[in-house]
Amino acid sequence: MLQLLTEPEYFPLSIDEIKAHLRNDLDIEDDLFLAYMDSALDYIESQTGRAYMQQTWRETFDEFPKGGIVLSKPPLQEVLSVKYYDGVEDEPVEFTEFYVMKPHADHAEIWPLTCWPSTSSTRQDKVQVEFTCGYSPVGSGSGEGRVPPRLLQALRLAIGAWNENREDEITGTITSKLKLDLDALITSLKTGRYR
Repeated sequence: MLQLLTEPEYFPLSIDEIKAHLRNDLDIEDDLFLAYMDSALDYIESQTGRAYMQQTWRETFDEFPKGGIVLSKPPLQEVLSVKYYDGVEDEPVEFTEFYVMKPHADHAEIWPLTCWPSTSSTRQDKVQVEFTCGYSPVGSGSGEGRVPPRLLQALRLAIGAWNENREDEITGTITSKLKLDLDALITSLKTGRYR
């Protein structure tokens, strides 16, 4: 089970970048444009299963696996803690003897240095992993920690389409083309190939 602990502190596009894309320099709709950004980002993250902005999560498991723990929100930035209930203590015990394989990959794995400890508790959430995932803020570097350009384009497409078509019923070939473009970008973001 996943629980969001710390929400992202920034958006991948600034309000000025959104307004430039929409060719709108009025301040009156800034809140609406940011709501579009938030909705588009949420939609894309739910479709791809990825975290695009830096955020902190807790994921719980019934027990330690036979192999490595695979976290559900790539890309992993940092494992903050691995805790477990041993059946003796009321509070979780911290486990520190682990390493991370492929930290920025689609499926980073946490492995024990020797073996996982025993969990004899009857709890459903015997194992708890807290971790930071997502990409660094735009402009803070390059390479693996950089926000994928395709994400930025998918956000622009969604925001632009919602701004142009504020009603729930739309007809025509232009809208169909935009949906296909957005779907293609989301599909490419699912694969993890960003370059």
